[in-house]
Formats: sequence, C-alpha cells, structure tokens
Amino acid sequence: MARTYPVIIEFLCIHSNFLCHQYYNSFCCYFCCCNHYYYCSNDTNKKKKKKKKKKMKKKKKKKKKRKEKKKKKKRRKKRRKKRKKKKKKKKKKKEKIEFKNLYIHITQSTTSD
Repeated sequence: MARTYPVIIEFLCIHSNFLCHQYYNSFCCYFCCCNHYYYCSNDTNKKKKKKKKKKMKKKKKKKKKRKEKKKKKKRRKKRRKKRKKKKKKKKKKKEKIEFKNLYIHITQSTTSD
C-alpha cells in the first residue's frame, strides 16, 4: 500500500516563524510559535542522520575521556613505581653501610686483643 504524506496540514499560520521541528505521526513537521503545525513532509531521514552524528560526537568525547583517564592512570602507576624503587635503593644503601660498620667493629675488636 502506498502511503499518503500530508504536505500542508490544518492552518496556514500568519506568523510563519518555524521555530521548532517536531515529529507528527512520523512525518517531520514544522511548528510555528503559535503551535499550529504549518507544513509537514516526510524528510525524517535528515533528522535521523543529524542525531547519529551527535551520538558519534558523544561517543568520540567518551572515548577521549577514557583515553585521558587511562593515561592518567599510567602516569600514576609509573610515579608510584619510581617512588618504590627509590625507597628500596635507599633501604639497601642503609643496610650496606650498617653491615660495613659492623664488620669494622668486629675486626677492630679482634685486632685490639
């Protein structure tokens, strides 16, 4: 069955300001400021494409945010690792010094006898 698409519906409005575009029975309708729908056509595809583009933009923004978050996490991890390594090095150095001192003490005590 062939569908009949309304072209002009109800009133021809005096103002003819097409402020908002709304859907009316799945047709794309242009409404005037006084809410009388003035012109209807079946070009709903245009609107759908625009919506898809918006969604894509949102997805891209979300992807960007995710990537930024991942980068931040990686940076944090690297910083933490570096800190841990530094702490370990410091501890090792301290232990070595203590051990040397002990060794010297022992040798001194044996030589003094």
